[in-house]
Amino acid sequence: MGVNSLSVQWRAVGKRVRGVSHVQSGKPCQDAVDWWEQEGVAALVVADGHGSDRSPRSDVGAAFAVDVALNALRSLHANSDLALANLRALKHLADEQLPRLLVRDWRDRVLAHHAATVATTPTTLPEGAEGAVPTDPAGPADEPVSGLGVPAASADAR
Repeated sequence: MGVNSLSVQWRAVGKRVRGVSHVQSGKPCQDAVDWWEQEGVAALVVADGHGSDRSPRSDVGAAFAVDVALNALRSLHANSDLALANLRALKHLADEQLPRLLVRDWRDRVLAHHAATVATTPTTLPEGAEGAVPTDPAGPADEPVSGLGVPAASADAR
């Protein structure tokens, strides 16, 4: 069973915009967007950073989320001949394995970033929070991922 190849030319345009409240509060734009196209396939990924004071580096977390998602989609595309031969396996991969892969790879990037920057980047803590360690409220107290926030991310590939 062959797969018909359509000749499609994709064009993508995207822009991050720093909102008024972020300008007024001195916060950076905490959203990320990127896309990739190859051989008639296009993928667009966006991530919306937290924007909260509890996640002051969610701009970095959103950028990591976009990068991780695009890498996963590129990998999926690289194996698409095998996956397209069995659409049930492709659906299982997208529904079951891809979300776990994205979370695992994002956390790995965040923890590597933290390990590389914790000793060289001073952290300004809120008044009265001396000695506090940023932690992931959903995980063990020694996992410093909450400062980068877990961005809401969306990806679409056609």
